[in-house]
Amino acid sequence: MGNLIGITVLILQQQFGFITLDPSTYYVSTVPIDINVFAILALNVGTLILCFVMLIIPSYIITKINPSKSIQFA
Repeated sequence: MGNLIGITVLILQQQFGFITLDPSTYYVSTVPIDINVFAILALNVGTLILCFVMLIIPSYIITKINPSKSIQFA
């Protein structure tokens, strides 16, 4: 959903330029948009890998806990 919303806003800005800037300060009247498919894919893959690693590390640590030892300290 985030990709769909973000890419939609980028395409709308590229076509219609509804986000405006002060031309005397920024030298352009609208926010310029450059849609880089590789950057979007790299960000998605990086996020997927990071989420996967954040799920695997706690699972790996939990498998190392011996149930009889943990009950002993409870």
